[in-house]
Amino acid sequence: MNGPLLHTLRAVARRVASRFDAHALARENAALHGELQSTLTEYRSLIERLPAVTYLDDFETGDTRFISPQVTALFGVTPEQWMADPDAWLGPIHPDDRDRVREEYDAAIAAREPLRVEYRVLSPDGVVRWVVDQTVILPQVDGRRTLTQGLIIDISDGKRAEQELTHRANHDQLTALPNRHRFRMLLDEAIADAKRSGRAVAVLYVDLDDFKVVNDSFGHETGDELLIAIADRLRHAGRARDVVGRDGGDEFVMVMPDLPDDREAATRAAEDVADRLRRILQQPFSLSTVEIEIRASVGISLFPFDATDGQTLLNHADAAMYDAKAAGRDAFRVYRPGVRVANGDLGVAARLRRAIAENELTLRYQPIVDLDSGALTGVEALARWDDPERGLVAPGEFIPWPNAPA
Repeated sequence: MNGPLLHTLRAVARRVASRFDAHALARENAALHGELQSTLTEYRSLIERLPAVTYLDDFETGDTRFISPQVTALFGVTPEQWMADPDAWLGPIHPDDRDRVREEYDAAIAAREPLRVEYRVLSPDGVVRWVVDQTVILPQVDGRRTLTQGLIIDISDGKRAEQELTHRANHDQLTALPNRHRFRMLLDEAIADAKRSGRAVAVLYVDLDDFKVVNDSFGHETGDELLIAIADRLRHAGRARDVVGRDGGDEFVMVMPDLPDDREAATRAAEDVADRLRRILQQPFSLSTVEIEIRASVGISLFPFDATDGQTLLNHADAAMYDAKAAGRDAFRVYRPGVRVANGDLGVAARLRRAIAENELTLRYQPIVDLDSGALTGVEALARWDDPERGLVAPGEFIPWPNAPA
C-alpha cells in the first residue's frame, strides 16, 4: 500500500473514531442530564411536600435565592414577592414580635452565626400562628458567596399545648382563677412594685359561711357549680387591676395593688371593695337545680402597715377573717395586732382547713388487745395529719379545732 493511500485511510479512521467518541459522549451527557433533572424534580417535589417552608438566602446581601411555595399558605406572600422584596417577610409577622425578629435577624448576620427565633404570624386565613425560623450557614461552594439554608415550621399546636400546661400549673382547675402558687407570685410582684413606688397593697381573705351545708344538702356537684358562680362574681367585685385567686376549698383571696400610701386612705379603699364583695355574694345564685343564698366573711391586711411580706399578709388577713366570723359572720374586718393569733392557733386552723381540702388527713388503726388473754378485741381509728411543710402533726395540735368557726 502506497504512502498517500495509507495516510488517507488513517485520516478517515481518526475521523470515524472521533465521531464515534463524540456520539458516545453526547449520549452519556444526555443520560446524566436526564438523571440530574429527575433528581432535581424529585428533590423539589420532596421540598414542596414538607410541612415547612424552606429557603436559601445569600448571607452577604440577605437576598433570597429560593423559597418553597408553602410560604404562601403561612405568610400570604408568594415566592416571587418574597424574593423580589427583601422586607416582604416582615409584613405578616405579628406587630408585637416584628421589631424583635428583625433585631435578632440582623444580629445573626452581623455575628455570622446561625439563627433560631420564634414568633407569631398573621396568616391569610385570619389565624395567628406560632412559627420557629432557624437557619444554618452552608459551606462556600463557589468560593465567592456564603449561603444560609432556612426552615420555617408551624409550631402552633405545640405552643397551645405548652400554654395549656402552663395555665393548668398556675390556675385552679374548677374556677380557672389563679391557684395558691400563682396568687403568691402575683402578691409578691405587687409588693415588689409597691416597695419601688411607695404605694400600699391590700390582701383580702374571703371565706364562705356555712358552705359545708351546701355540699351536705345538695351534693358536691352543686357545691362545685356554686364555687364557679362565686368565682365569676368575685372577678368583677374589685377594681380592674385587682386579682382574685382561689386558696382552696371555699376560700378565696384578692390582692389590691397600687393603693394610697396613707393607711387610712388605703384601708378605706380596701373596705369599700370588701363591702361590695360581700353584698355581691348576698344576691341569690340560680344554679341548674336549686337557688342558693350564701354569705362570706372577709379579712383585710395591708402592706406595709401590717406586714412587709406576702405570707405574713395572708396570715394576718386570715386572722382578720376569723375576727369577722367571731363578730357574727357576713362581715369584714381589718387586721388588728394580737387578735386571735397570740398562740398561733389561727395558723393551725387555717392549715387544717387546707389539709382537709387537699386530703392530707388519713386514718391509722390501732389494735385493742385483751391483756389477760392476748386476744384482739377491736381496733381504734385515729386521725393523722401529714402536713407537707411540717411533717406529721401531733393530734393534740389539731383535734380541738373541729369546733372552730367554719
